[in-house]
Amino acid sequence: MASEISGFDGVLLRIDRLYRGAKVGDCKFPGPSSCSWSLQSLAQDLNVPLQQHGAQVVMAILGDVSSGKTSFVNALTEELSLLDEKISASTLPAQWHVSEDFNEGEWPGLLLRAADQFPDWVQRAAAIVKSCRHVSAQRLRGVEVIEVSGSLAQQDLEPTTWILAHADIVVCLLDSQAKQPSDELLALLKKVSSVQEPPELQFVFSRADLLRRESDRVQLIAKASRLLQESLGRRFEILPVATGDLAVLLDVLDDKSNKWDAGRCRALHSAQELLQKRVQERLDLLTSDCKALRLAVDMQKSISTQMPAQTSTGGNQLLLCGIGFAVASAIVPFVLDEDIDASMVPIFMACTLVLACFCLFLAFYQRNHTPEVLPGESASSPMLMKEQERFLSLVEKQCEVWRRSSDKIPETRS
Repeated sequence: MASEISGFDGVLLRIDRLYRGAKVGDCKFPGPSSCSWSLQSLAQDLNVPLQQHGAQVVMAILGDVSSGKTSFVNALTEELSLLDEKISASTLPAQWHVSEDFNEGEWPGLLLRAADQFPDWVQRAAAIVKSCRHVSAQRLRGVEVIEVSGSLAQQDLEPTTWILAHADIVVCLLDSQAKQPSDELLALLKKVSSVQEPPELQFVFSRADLLRRESDRVQLIAKASRLLQESLGRRFEILPVATGDLAVLLDVLDDKSNKWDAGRCRALHSAQELLQKRVQERLDLLTSDCKALRLAVDMQKSISTQMPAQTSTGGNQLLLCGIGFAVASAIVPFVLDEDIDASMVPIFMACTLVLACFCLFLAFYQRNHTPEVLPGESASSPMLMKEQERFLSLVEKQCEVWRRSSDKIPETRS
């Protein structure tokens, strides 16, 4: 299987930045703290709803304490990741692994959504951002890997469960050296699998290389499979992985046919397939959203150019009518026939004078009061609308470049 991920897959992160803007500044607060333009801010100004979209592919590595999660991540990235005692599973609920495309302090998309969903959890999320590990492996371009412990503190339980439920792939490590998975882990898996659109669940039998007899491995895997079926209501294929000995772990990377590599290859293959599919989906959504925003900008531009002209025309007509009635009021005594009763002349003059004053009042009132902006419209200046058009044009051109590049990517082969 071609396990390498194309460098083009870094486009998912760049598309995500176009939507929400790149995070700049202190990572204590979620979201872009300094960003001139983004599709989300433009959509908010124009009152245009954007379609829901997924960012990068998120793979969560879940397991009990000391079940081999970090070693499995080492195998996925083919890069040694040493534990930091100051930032461990005992202090944080999750450890994020991202590609070097991420800027320092930049928030992963799913973590940003979790912080919006749980405002009281923002400080914990900010600590996770600070602990993000940047991995140079090409295979992580477009993929985020999260290490999550099955035993979570009460304050982290609901937000972390939400993150797992919105991940794309969840790989659960079942420790061969433990009698059975912990109750906390099984309860967490049950919650994640019961959501409306659950992630893809995969199970691996970690540290299987420490079991010397094949019969023991088969027996323990069968027992774990029955337990999962009872807890989750379906059967899962459990593949063995070697995360008990670092030397064995590094050896299997050179021997792709090694049986200890099946679990890692399955996870990477699933991420690859989803990655190629998501690139095309995100480009289609980006094109659709740009069309909707372009239509809103054009409507705003049309309204802003028509309304002042209409206001000016109406005001001028009222002003001319007022002047006309005032002139008529002044010349009434000179144009009326002599046969008309003299007492009617002041009445005619008063009527035309009242009409003149009324028209002049409406004309000046209309000139001094701007028309009310309808919902969904914007009172943007012509310069601002020009910048909005320019930004959308650049995004549309960039999308076209990415689409041409994506057509050249070969299909994933196993």
